[in-house]
Amino acid sequence: MKIVNTKTLAKNKFLDFKLTEYVDQKGNTKYWTWVSRPNGIKAVVIAAIVDKGYYNNPNGGGYLRDLRLVVIKEFRVPFGEYEYSIPAGLIDEGEDIVGAATRELYEETGLKIKSILRVSPFVYNSAGLSDEAVSMVYAECEGDISKVGHEDSEDIEVFLMNQNEVIKLLEDNTKKFSAKFWIIAQYFARNNSIL
Repeated sequence: MKIVNTKTLAKNKFLDFKLTEYVDQKGNTKYWTWVSRPNGIKAVVIAAIVDKGYYNNPNGGGYLRDLRLVVIKEFRVPFGEYEYSIPAGLIDEGEDIVGAATRELYEETGLKIKSILRVSPFVYNSAGLSDEAVSMVYAECEGDISKVGHEDSEDIEVFLMNQNEVIKLLEDNTKKFSAKFWIIAQYFARNNSIL
């Protein structure tokens, strides 16, 4: 495989639409249309929990940790419906990963990061469609849910879901889920943890 040429077909503030000419393994010339973030902009995805302390296990055996996964339900224009996901957004110029995660979490939920549990290297969301790189930030947060940071184009509802609520949500085949949410939520449903 060899890239021959890439040209920009169109662009806007958030995306460049590109066409790449390449040669496949058999020497055939092919074309691939894809999108890119302008100027190599990257993004953050925030897997966040709120620790509500402990509660007495109704089945006996002591106390259980009452963790809540931060879940957002956001209207998505491409399919004209709501999608369940976790907070995410673009890293602004001059911002580091943790700074972007802190800002995006607050803007989308009103919550503040209490501690960073882990930061992933940049990974790729949908390599067949885009070169967008994201860093997964795992965090514990605190505060009150608010819409104070929402932009006019954001229709977001925020939930703090316990393990049983996440399990029930994942079993609802009528809902739409982002891939990043599905992976985090499946882990949380099994382990009552994000890590």
